[in-house]
Amino acid sequence: MKRSFNSILLAMVILFMASCAGTYGPKNAAGGYSDWQNEDGTYEVMFEGHKNDSKDLVRTYLVYRCSEIALENGYSHFLIMDETTEQEGEETEQKTEVVLHAQRGLLGGVNLSSDSNYTGENASTQYRARMTIKLLHGKDPRYPSASMDAQAFIDTNKSKIKKR
Repeated sequence: MKRSFNSILLAMVILFMASCAGTYGPKNAAGGYSDWQNEDGTYEVMFEGHKNDSKDLVRTYLVYRCSEIALENGYSHFLIMDETTEQEGEETEQKTEVVLHAQRGLLGGVNLSSDSNYTGENASTQYRARMTIKLLHGKDPRYPSASMDAQAFIDTNKSKIKKR
């Protein structure tokens, strides 16, 4: 019985920890991607990361979504026309560390005293990235090194993508 309870508790902890990390999918309350086509045929693609996602992971998710859009629309490549990354939700977490000092008194008792060390710490930085992309059939001859191969990017990065 106790072993079963411990197994259930461990599973719940793992699920909770997994839910704290951002995942790849359409935008919801926990972040994700959104995209739309502009009148000039370019696409605006955004990815809002979870507070625990690194800037690099948010960018990887964003380029992954751009790659999906290219392939879904019958294109092999895309060109990044514009890119921005923002930090949101910067907060300072107040952290107080209390250190207990045990001192043995003359009569054998123990006195406890404490020192407090207050520090401010960055608690959460949430990244939001946006790209404007132009879909291409093959590399752009003017910018061949800037043309992203959509399938190659997906194949290279699919192990990093944690889908919902």
